[in-house]
Amino acid sequence: MLMAPPVRNTLQKAPSNAKQGAVAILLYLKNKQWHIVLMRRTQDGGVHSGQISLPGGKCDAQDLSYTYTALRELQEEMGVAIADVQILGKLTPLYIPPSNFVVQAILCYTMQQITFTKSDAEVNEIIEIPLQTLLDPNSKSITTVLQSDNKNNAMQVPIYKINENVKIWGATAMMLSELEALLLK
Repeated sequence: MLMAPPVRNTLQKAPSNAKQGAVAILLYLKNKQWHIVLMRRTQDGGVHSGQISLPGGKCDAQDLSYTYTALRELQEEMGVAIADVQILGKLTPLYIPPSNFVVQAILCYTMQQITFTKSDAEVNEIIEIPLQTLLDPNSKSITTVLQSDNKNNAMQVPIYKINENVKIWGATAMMLSELEALLLK
């Protein structure tokens, strides 16, 4: 909740018709530093169009688990081979009201050298962030965003400001905040 928008004063309970999804928080070494990978979504007109997110998506009927969904989406969206990824565990499931999704974050890592290949249909940009940058207290600030359900309604939200073009907020920031809390224990 430390990085939750002000409209989220609690962890909201999901309605019975909420869709199920999963995202991957992938840790990997690059230049002798641990990194995470995010993506800027394409401008497809959806609720989260153009936003920065973790790789992931909706659970398909044939998916065996949230872990399978997260890894399948990681492979589809970023070209990461599932066989190279090891699972560390799950974070707290998070309900995302604007898209009516309950999302399970799967924490994973790889020791393999990664060359990302983005899916042009879903990914506008791949964003690699050193974990140390995310953990830096100076990376947190507040900014104004427009609410997805009302384009005329701006709100102040906590963000991870990586640079002028990479500002992480909403559900993605909340999930990364939980990762940060786990790492700093």
